[in-house]
Amino acid sequence: MDTRTPGATKNLWDAGEVEGFSELEALAYRSNLLGADRSVANFGGGNTSTKAKGRDHLGREVDILWVKGSGSDLATIKADRFTGLKLDEVLPLMERNSMSDEEMVAYLASCQLRPDMPRGSIETLLHAFVPYPQVDHTHPDAVNMICCARGGEELAAECFGEEAVWIPYIRPGFTLSKQVGEAVRDNPDARFVLLAKHGLVTWGRPTRRATRAPSRPSTGPPGSSRRGPRNLLADDRSSRPRPGDARSFWPVSCPRCAERSPRGQAKLRTRSCA
Repeated sequence: MDTRTPGATKNLWDAGEVEGFSELEALAYRSNLLGADRSVANFGGGNTSTKAKGRDHLGREVDILWVKGSGSDLATIKADRFTGLKLDEVLPLMERNSMSDEEMVAYLASCQLRPDMPRGSIETLLHAFVPYPQVDHTHPDAVNMICCARGGEELAAECFGEEAVWIPYIRPGFTLSKQVGEAVRDNPDARFVLLAKHGLVTWGRPTRRATRAPSRPSTGPPGSSRRGPRNLLADDRSSRPRPGDARSFWPVSCPRCAERSPRGQAKLRTRSCA
């Protein structure tokens, strides 16, 4: 009996291929697999990352965020085209309320392990703020048929239920990165983030897990009501985790989606999700 999910993306991961690879080499391998399918990652689009231990210029052990360098293509990128940043210097930005693109680029340049590394992606902070070792951001055709559709949030609810977090459109930069990071921290049971008119964010602990795209609708138990994708955002940050803290917290939702949330907290002050 054929148990494949119709239309599912083929899993190309080969554990034997990456045996003995460093974290950075495994990241390059994972990126190449994603980029090999142009229906998942268009030319030059998307970005990937891994968080790993490494040494700075003084030989001190530090936590490093390796993220795809700007201008690279996932299908052909090699290990030397990723940018390494000192994570402990990047994470304090989570406490900021706003930051211009110019400020962000200048700040991140000062966090690089070496000044001759490629400039990091404009979405570098998205990868830093998601509290998991492996993060992938892509623009799959199938996902964007929902993310870019009229009524996309409702379609996502029908397809994925609470496995997804839906974030209304905002252009890439500091604010979007912070929203994605908070969405993942606030919704520990979510499997992925859908960015309206933009794309997909996935994450995982083993390197291979982040490559698994959403593949099937979430129907829930028989007789249950399917709830929609959790929607950002709430402004009450009193119980939010500190940067780098991957503790689980209660999900929050906007008033429009509160009736579908298992712990809908409409009493919290929320931003509009219109």
